[in-house]
Amino acid sequence: MGFQKILVQVTWVGVILAEMASAAVAAPLANRDCPKMCGNLEIPYPFGTTKDCYLDEFFFIDCKLISSTGLYEPRFANIIVTNISYHGHLDILMFIANACYNETGFESRNEPYLRVGANYTISSTQNQLVAVGCDTYAFLSAYRNNEQFAIGCTSICQSISNVINGSCSGIGCCEVMIPPGLKNFTLLPRSYNNHKRKSYKRNEHLILKTENRKELSRQKFDMKRMKRFQMYETLERIGKKAGNIRRLWRDMLGRERSSGFK
Repeated sequence: MGFQKILVQVTWVGVILAEMASAAVAAPLANRDCPKMCGNLEIPYPFGTTKDCYLDEFFFIDCKLISSTGLYEPRFANIIVTNISYHGHLDILMFIANACYNETGFESRNEPYLRVGANYTISSTQNQLVAVGCDTYAFLSAYRNNEQFAIGCTSICQSISNVINGSCSGIGCCEVMIPPGLKNFTLLPRSYNNHKRKSYKRNEHLILKTENRKELSRQKFDMKRMKRFQMYETLERIGKKAGNIRRLWRDMLGRERSSGFK
């Protein structure tokens, strides 16, 4: 029997949000013959999956047929999209950062990064950096206004037995807000002692529940198999060619469904 491995998880919680800027020229509607769905996902204009069905290359959704499942998977810049909101949100799956240790301190590590395009930004109000573990410190490294910076937090505890289910209580996890205007980041998970303490050697781990963002629970779960976590992305500015996308979507949906636009 091999060594039991302990996983430190650092993940991104929430929504990549941004405000859409207005422009002087109204954007044209998509062709009525354009595909409206990719698998189970609705694709509203200005996004589209085929030529002449999206505003420009920044709104192209690649609808890929996955041979292993026989299902179509919408991708934006090779990132899996799970929802496109009329409020301008792109829901995406973000890779989880993790560091996995055995009893000798051997480590395998994953440090994912994200780069968003010129039309997008990462929300400072809807996203948080959350680190999960009892011997953990974690960083988010990024650039803002061409200057590099890093933010992070620390979580130290004897075991996860005192962890409270629900939102992060500060025992076995930590969280930190991010600054506005980010277009990139790299997640960096770290351990103080490489999890050599025997009290960490157990099968019960903290996981993040994607259906309830920001909520944690103690469950028996093989986190080594968990590769991605839900994330959301939103338009920041479209440019003059796009026109007033808010007004466009309001006209398409009607006043009742577009009440979120002001």
